Amino acid sequence: MAKIEDWGNKKKVDKLIKELSNRKSDVRIAVVKALGVARDYRAVSALISVLTDPDTNVRLCAIEVLGNIGDPRAKEHLRYISEKDANEELRKRALAALAKIAGKDL
Repeated sequence: MAKIEDWGNKKKVDKLIKELSNRKSDVRIAVVKALGVARDYRAVSALISVLTDPDTNVRLCAIEVLGNIGDPRAKEHLRYISEKDANEELRKRALAALAKIAGKDL
């Protein structure tokens, strides 16, 4: 995992994006966090794709990171989750991320 964190610090976004398809959810979570550190424009599209990950914890992490990055490209996807996702925690976190993007904290 330290290797993945180092990639985020060095902005090796392409390598990180490739690791989003890793079969281990703990690796995908580490990658999402590292992409949040990198804050590269390419990371946003990759993080948006993670919003459909089968693991809820990966999705929660991606929602938080997208809110922290604050890129408006994520708004439509986060809005959909906040309104339609079956998981209440995902809906709440998506709403909080939207508020951050809008410049307001709930």
